[in-house]
Amino acid sequence: SGYIAEEVDRLNSLITRFLDFSRPLELHYELRSLDEVLDRAVAEIERHQPPFPVTIYKNYSTDVRPFLLDAVMLERVVSNLLLNAAQASPPEGVITLKTRASAGTVEIAVIDRGSGIAPEHIESIFNPFYTTKPAGTGLGLAIVSRIVDEHGGKIAVESTPGEGSVFRVLLPARTEAPQAPPVTPS
Repeated sequence: SGYIAEEVDRLNSLITRFLDFSRPLELHYELRSLDEVLDRAVAEIERHQPPFPVTIYKNYSTDVRPFLLDAVMLERVVSNLLLNAAQASPPEGVITLKTRASAGTVEIAVIDRGSGIAPEHIESIFNPFYTTKPAGTGLGLAIVSRIVDEHGGKIAVESTPGEGSVFRVLLPARTEAPQAPPVTPS
């Protein structure tokens, strides 16, 4: 019965991910501290069962000020990146979660010393349904990319097989909602 319950949970999660990907995103921006969002994502990974045998180091810059973001969606981005890093890391591995501010932009970096990503896969990892994991859906990084895009940001990855990966999320550090262009009568 434990196996059946696990499979039901797995299928429920899979269906939820498919539905999430197919729906339009509706972001709810609030002026928030990024540190709080990141701390919640770290706590989620630390509560994972079974636990990941990794250590997450937080290296948050004091230069990052509160900015407009959707806390729930951004937490999802960071949780997914941390989950992937934990899955790719060896036992007793270290993951670094780092932030910095620069010229109106906030950078979030997730750095691991795990298995890395082969060069032939780098171009495809953000595509829906592309996966190299035996039990993967190929939706995690596609959803991450979509949420980052909706925030007006960019995501990039640097990776060396056998040495690890660095995922960088760059977001505009807006404190006011962008103005819609004026409508001109035709």
